[in-house]
Amino acid sequence: MKQLAVLGSPIDQALSPVLHRAAYKALGLDWTYQAIDCTPDRLAAFLDSLDSTWAGLSLTMPLKRTVVPLLDGPRTGLRPGDGDRPRRQTGLFRP
Repeated sequence: MKQLAVLGSPIDQALSPVLHRAAYKALGLDWTYQAIDCTPDRLAAFLDSLDSTWAGLSLTMPLKRTVVPLLDGPRTGLRPGDGDRPRRQTGLFRP
């Protein structure tokens, strides 16, 4: 099963998990999407804890700014807004 999530704080009101899970079910995908409470000071540790089951994240402010220095390699090819959807499979995270 692939895992995806929206991170932020506060995050309890997020509707995206309901929408994403409904879409994954309709598409027959064995994926899950959850809301995870995460503050900027905990983001790096959270990213370091991800394993290969994680396919992507959506980030709320201010995590969109916090994640930029945590991205690896050259930023060429990234578009404005890419900081809110980092994906492990694209090699955006530092090892």
